[in-house]
Amino acid sequence: MHDITIRQLVESDFDEWLSLWREYQNFYQVDFPAEVNAATWQRILCSDEPIYGLAAESNGKVIGFAHYVTRRSTWSLKNACYLHDLYVDRKSRGIGAATKLVQRTVTEARTGGASKLYWLTQEDNATARSIYEKLANRSNFTYYSLQL
Repeated sequence: MHDITIRQLVESDFDEWLSLWREYQNFYQVDFPAEVNAATWQRILCSDEPIYGLAAESNGKVIGFAHYVTRRSTWSLKNACYLHDLYVDRKSRGIGAATKLVQRTVTEARTGGASKLYWLTQEDNATARSIYEKLANRSNFTYYSLQL
């Protein structure tokens, strides 16, 4: 049995977070500049930013994270919450950390008064989709992106 604690990311998590953040980038075949990594971390820690971070911790080690963003909505008087990033270390997969991270994000979104929580994943990410499809309804929207 694995004891997994989900909590807010804190300043002392930086080194473990950065290592996982780089693994996450590698998974998506991106490489953010150091200034983007630093700004992301500072935004997560800043109480004036609508970006938040959760840590999945097991045996005193951060094994995963979730980043979520609250934003205004044109479809509701309440904010929406977007689960922007979710990652669990490869060696720690299959023990329920990802599910617990999503469930805690749901709790945080509800507590913050959001009308909905939503997220994206790659079509071929079968591992993540097997978890997500147990937790939420799949949308029929198609995602488009334009780099500016």
